[in-house]
Amino acid sequence: MAQIQFCERTEKDVASNYRGELIGSVIATFVLRALTELAGIKSTHTYEIFCDNMGVVRHGNNVYRPLSESQAQADLLTLLRRNILVSKLKVTYLHVYGHLDDNTSFSKLSLPQQLNVMADKLARDHLLEQVALRTTWGSTYPHEPVRIWLSQKKITSSFRQAIYTDWGAQVAMRLFARRRIVHRYWFPRIAWEFVSRAMARYPQMFRVWVTKQVSGFNGLNRQLSRIQSDVVNECPCCGHKDESTSHLTRCTNPSRRKVFQQSVDKLLDWLEDTGCDVRIVECFEAYFLQYGEAAMVEIASDHPHLSRWAMEVDTLGWDNLVEGRIGYELLDIQARLLTEKGSSRHIKSWATELIQHLLGLSHRQWIYQNACTHIRVLEGKSESEHDSIMEQVGKLLLTDPEMLLPQHRRLLDIDFEQLGSGTTANRQYWLAELESAISAFQHINARVITNGSING
Repeated sequence: MAQIQFCERTEKDVASNYRGELIGSVIATFVLRALTELAGIKSTHTYEIFCDNMGVVRHGNNVYRPLSESQAQADLLTLLRRNILVSKLKVTYLHVYGHLDDNTSFSKLSLPQQLNVMADKLARDHLLEQVALRTTWGSTYPHEPVRIWLSQKKITSSFRQAIYTDWGAQVAMRLFARRRIVHRYWFPRIAWEFVSRAMARYPQMFRVWVTKQVSGFNGLNRQLSRIQSDVVNECPCCGHKDESTSHLTRCTNPSRRKVFQQSVDKLLDWLEDTGCDVRIVECFEAYFLQYGEAAMVEIASDHPHLSRWAMEVDTLGWDNLVEGRIGYELLDIQARLLTEKGSSRHIKSWATELIQHLLGLSHRQWIYQNACTHIRVLEGKSESEHDSIMEQVGKLLLTDPEMLLPQHRRLLDIDFEQLGSGTTANRQYWLAELESAISAFQHINARVITNGSING
């Protein structure tokens, strides 16, 4: 029985199980193409190719159907189709279920099923061998009708999206460098794909806030004092001169620091629950307690295996961390831990949730600052009544979006100016809506825990 083994070195944003299946299928069609072009074989026989990926099966059986502009792995799909058409052989793709040997004896499987099990094992063993030897191939293949490269990366899917993403990255890198947020050298070392995944989970107004926060135009008094003569450029909570975005998570007001510590505690609990290295959790705790005044390299000095991560944290700095811009060192450490522990959690979801927690550190500070600034006493209510409403609003403004059902998260996308200058009745109505939304989430979540699923 002949074997062909091949290992491609793929960009992180391109690599997937689907591409791996396609590579195997492309190799199989290269064999058929070689039979006709080199050996001159002509046959009316139908050649069957078995695959455990339905996407590959569908494309293999529809070689004349145009690919969409956004088709993933379009380079391999184009080559797959071209090989079949050039060979002029009758080729049919058939689906075979994968990993059947997990529950069925190998001897009881059909020949295609046995071959699929053997192919999976060969692929796994060869991949580990080639990674260890570092002898992988690039993403180019013979007879590709066209190859397009952008910033030294081969475009494998949508040309439009690739150009848009590359252009956006170049503009962002220049902006971040000009504003001294991230040096050009470190910009590519930030895990931007996970920042994008985290942002995609938020409603539009939250993403707008992040953009304003990063660019320095989030409505704090540094900017407001430039356009409103009656606004003084100082923090309304602690009196610090020059209320910038950097001050947002450094405010010394006792209530603000209490809120920040609550956010940090929530982050630390999440890190422990998701199996993060306990020494990293301890380092994070010490670092956050210093509000950016201490170096992570010094905090982690007793843990040599964390030295590269600690240097990365210090190089990127406090503001990048509390706005969710993290490097790959931490993710590499966590990925190894998840693998060693046999965790079902994937590093992609872990990194995305981490960035959400980090963004929450800044966002909750901004919410609290706005609550203090814009919620005003109106309509002749007693002071105790207004204090009660103010306290209630302040607490609910800190609600985690993940504690609401998706359709209710709009309640946190509020205009604080409007909330503060509007009627007390409107504020009380907003409070009632949000409390009902929280109750709905708790009710649904309780049913999930009790029944294991959401009943209709």
